[in-house]
Amino acid sequence: MPEPTTFMALNYLLGSMVTLKVYPNGGGVLDISSQLQSMKITIDFGLTKSKRTTTGVYVPAWRYGKNKPTIKVEFVIAADKSDVVYGYFSGDTLLTLQAIMTFSASRLIQLDMSNCYIIAKENADDIEPTLDCSVDPIDVIANQGPAIWTAKTGVAAYLVGQ
Repeated sequence: MPEPTTFMALNYLLGSMVTLKVYPNGGGVLDISSQLQSMKITIDFGLTKSKRTTTGVYVPAWRYGKNKPTIKVEFVIAADKSDVVYGYFSGDTLLTLQAIMTFSASRLIQLDMSNCYIIAKENADDIEPTLDCSVDPIDVIANQGPAIWTAKTGVAAYLVGQ
């Protein structure tokens, strides 16, 4: 078995590298980063192989599956039913969610969801209560989809079109 020719160091994402903001559309920003205990983002592209005749033998063409891509954001915060986030859930408030993952001063990834609802469930721990939250995005035809990703890199060559 051949040895790898290059190695890449992994950069772990620490809690201090995540900023999570949630607020009513047109309202004041609520930064809940200090309450954040965990966060998970799942993207499902539903990739399927294209059945077109131009699909090559060696390089098949792929496309998104029906009603794809989808995005699911889940997070846990230190809070209970008296927290404003639970109030957004119980009041069916249309929200904006912004998650920023900062790897260094010149490298970050930002997720913006301009139309979403939060579903919050209180964990029954009396000593350290938490809210298990999931985000329900709304894909409005007039916007750019349920979420917008922005990636910033410190290497200018990565931004040059091919």
